[in-house]
Amino acid sequence: MAIRDFRPQDSEEVSALIRENLLKVNSRDYPEQVIQRMAGLFMPEYIMQISLARTMIVAVEGEKVIGTASLDGDTLYTVFVNMNYHGGGVGRSLIQYLEQAAWNSGVHVLQVPSSLTAEHFYGKMGYRRVRMIESEEFGTDIIMSKDLQPFTYREHTPAGDEFIQLVESAGWQGITDKGNERLEAALRQSWFVVSAFKGNRLVGMGRVISDGVVHALICDLIIVPDEQGRGIGSGILKRLLKKCKEQEIPMVQLFAAAHKADFYKKFGFEERPEAAPGMRWVNRDCV
Repeated sequence: MAIRDFRPQDSEEVSALIRENLLKVNSRDYPEQVIQRMAGLFMPEYIMQISLARTMIVAVEGEKVIGTASLDGDTLYTVFVNMNYHGGGVGRSLIQYLEQAAWNSGVHVLQVPSSLTAEHFYGKMGYRRVRMIESEEFGTDIIMSKDLQPFTYREHTPAGDEFIQLVESAGWQGITDKGNERLEAALRQSWFVVSAFKGNRLVGMGRVISDGVVHALICDLIIVPDEQGRGIGSGILKRLLKKCKEQEIPMVQLFAAAHKADFYKKFGFEERPEAAPGMRWVNRDCV
């Protein structure tokens, strides 16, 4: 797959794939009269018209157009993918391409008028609902936005007060009463720590406790709530695992809340077998 600028000769294919999505996918969420009105609008002539006013791109496989998206200032429009390629990363690639173009042009916050159908997809891309717009002509639009300022990751051990702020933001109990100094001392004894920043703001961290040879335990993977769902946890976890792989540590373990187990499974973690269950000893004098 390649991404390139829209060309006038693409208008027929772009029109066809947009109209097919409207009639077969968006129709699940909108009244028939709205869908028919939209499908009637996105004819080749209209595609040519909007291509002159926006930055329009297409994804192609060989000579075949399999997706399209456009950018007008700080707003994304017309993100559609050939139905045979849904779930294959085409839409994500188109959006990332235009996000970079927007950032390069000085746009720091990008918005998109999402359909009801696409809201979940944009949410996975880091966009958040701002407001809803209702119109008799086009139905419901969900205005979503995303801060394009990139996250950075570096080996950094948070101070005790920074760690407490992260823990409190996550709602974790039974940790902060240890106090700044003791918590900071605990963090300094970590084998490896990765912190995530947005500008100068600490937005997440994770650390490894290890003997550096045989065993490693990943713990305290925390992301501030307002930045969750934007790939920060994945970015931190990948870096922690990379360090363990570089040191050829054969066993990396962690504790996961039940609703977070699927997240860790995506990175190769497995639940312990029944024949070798995990166990723990809890010091009841301090819990």
